[in-house]
Amino acid sequence: MSIKQNSTFMLLQNLVAIPSFVGENADERQLAEFVYQYLVKFKFLKVQKQPIGNSGRFNVIATTPGKPRLFLGGHLDTVPRQEGWQGDPIAGRIEGTRFYGLGAYDMKGGCAAIMDAISLLQKAEGLFVLFYCDEEYDFAGMKKFLAEYPEENGIPELAMIAEPSDLEIWNAHRGIVEIHLQMFGKTGHAKNPKEGNNAIDALYQTIDFLRTEFEEATPHQTLGLTTLNLSSLHGGINKGTDSGGKIKIGQQGNMIADYAECVIDIRTNSPDINGKILAAKMVALAQTRFGCRLETKIAHDFGALYTAPEKIQVVEKAIATISGKNAQYADGADKGFGDGQFLQEKFGIPVVNLGPLGDNAHKPNEWVDIDSLEVTRDIYSAIIQHYCGTP
Repeated sequence: MSIKQNSTFMLLQNLVAIPSFVGENADERQLAEFVYQYLVKFKFLKVQKQPIGNSGRFNVIATTPGKPRLFLGGHLDTVPRQEGWQGDPIAGRIEGTRFYGLGAYDMKGGCAAIMDAISLLQKAEGLFVLFYCDEEYDFAGMKKFLAEYPEENGIPELAMIAEPSDLEIWNAHRGIVEIHLQMFGKTGHAKNPKEGNNAIDALYQTIDFLRTEFEEATPHQTLGLTTLNLSSLHGGINKGTDSGGKIKIGQQGNMIADYAECVIDIRTNSPDINGKILAAKMVALAQTRFGCRLETKIAHDFGALYTAPEKIQVVEKAIATISGKNAQYADGADKGFGDGQFLQEKFGIPVVNLGPLGDNAHKPNEWVDIDSLEVTRDIYSAIIQHYCGTP
């Protein structure tokens, strides 16, 4: 099929041509309006806008009659433009079977596939579609949707997010726990280390204890080990606070450091590991082993995602039928966080990410494979037919 006949690609070009990165004088509103107007023309859909606070931003929700059986979702925002693009990232360009454009791969290509799959329907029952904002920033769109979802509407049997997965089943990723730590020790003269409690030593050893515990645990069958990254570390003598309430740190070689602060990023391999549990463990360790007081602030606490393959055989079959190849699974241990995890945590249902072939997400010269767009659309069409088709 020629590019001119590829309806999914033609739709993608329209999506890329509408900037939707969040920044000064820019957000997803114009793109969300385009998506709304595209969907509202289908009479079998009920389409509504879900406002996000007083910002003017909104999610687009489209439903068919009946209790939801299948949830499809895609985020409308992209990362900002970066230096290094060849050509205009908004206008986009074609080179062979590749289309280069900001958001073409992450994830306007997947959104176009879902939208085009909907256009092929005459009617459906039990289909729930969400196009949402702010995924690349603070998940405001997904959080708003879940906070307002009426439980009496029913829970879908499967949720699929059109994240770029190279036509593989992305069924797992590790969680993110970011914790800011402040360790308060006791100063003294360096000639007698036992005179004080070194906060820098205590902070580092507390973190190292946790890291070792992760390394010695049994790896998850898909997600491997939980990992810990020490992102920043600063310490010395507590000189009181400045006008903004931030602790001023002195650096004296002959004094025992009585203050240290750091940020750690933990990528969890299980929903059973969360920020509150980890913070409490470190607070207790700091006190009992080092005689120091540890204060914690949890900045992010997002759980791990895992959907067992036996729960998504419908997706495997659709991929095999459309592509002619057995379904492959993405390496979940190598994937970043996706907000489909929020759906799994909220509803307890299987969640899968599936999107077209491409590369350079979040980088200059992001591209998507044009031929894979229709393959993605047809896979979604087959899954919609399975869950929501009517006689």
